[in-house]
Amino acid sequence: MSLLSENASLADNYLEIQYHPHSGLTPKIIDLTTPLNSSRPSQDSPEEPYAPFPSIEDFEFIEHQVLENHTATSIEHIYKGINGKYAKGSNLQLKGYAEAKKCLDTAVKIYHGVCNINIPLAGSDHLKYKAENFSLPFGTSDGTEIAMEYTVWIKDGMEWLHELICDKSLSHEWEWHAHQKWLYCEGREPERIIDEPLSADDAWEAEVGLSSNCTFFH
Repeated sequence: MSLLSENASLADNYLEIQYHPHSGLTPKIIDLTTPLNSSRPSQDSPEEPYAPFPSIEDFEFIEHQVLENHTATSIEHIYKGINGKYAKGSNLQLKGYAEAKKCLDTAVKIYHGVCNINIPLAGSDHLKYKAENFSLPFGTSDGTEIAMEYTVWIKDGMEWLHELICDKSLSHEWEWHAHQKWLYCEGREPERIIDEPLSADDAWEAEVGLSSNCTFFH
């Protein structure tokens, strides 16, 4: 039952998150009547979707170089050609590999929590992507069957999860303690919501067995 259900100032429709007593956190109230587009954006979010690149053209250009595994020498050569040797009036604002790499490193720091990733990015040791090949049978119009070959870049899920957990810049985004979620809607009985492991009873009971000053989660 809600710890704050007698508070008359609450909205008619809201979600209450009750954290385990060991957390020392007060219940969180989420007003469900507030439009989603009115929520405050993160102060660290770039204003433009292609930031920190100066333009969408610069982003698309370097994205292609990265996906094609072009070397730094090759990218610098292309930049010199685009910026006067082969063409005029380019929409690219970046003038060379050094400027592009600076933008790319900044982007990686923002979106991956990893710094100094070198071009080429795809398949690099830094992100530990691995190439996996597979084939699928394809029936042709004349009744014969051929195998279509595909290559995809994958990353081990546990390795990725470990990187996220160890990323200090994301620590404030994680739910570290067991909690219970209750949905309150006008005219309806409160409803318990279990939508991920830490909101289930097993997690709550597991934290009961931990010391109140346990810092294991951090």
